[in-house]
Amino acid sequence: MKRVGFIYDDIYLLHEMPEGHPESKDRLLAICNTLKQSDLWDKLLHVKPRRAGTEDILAVHTRAYLEKVMKFTGYYDPDTFVSINSVEAAFYAAGQ
Repeated sequence: MKRVGFIYDDIYLLHEMPEGHPESKDRLLAICNTLKQSDLWDKLLHVKPRRAGTEDILAVHTRAYLEKVMKFTGYYDPDTFVSINSVEAAFYAAGQ
């Protein structure tokens, strides 16, 4: 039987959202805790993420967009909040 990969690093917890935003670190921690309390945790293939390089990001986004996002904090649109560490967390999320 093939194992399911679970890509995780605590860097993802640094993508901090305003209180009440559904994309909170509490949600990620709850997912991890639920998996750990089940028999699934030991069946997962635990993978450390690789940080994407600038060239990886530029393969799908323009340089202007990347530069804009790297300097931005606050609500980028009604759904998307960018905190001071969000871009670094995103580099790791995009690296696999």
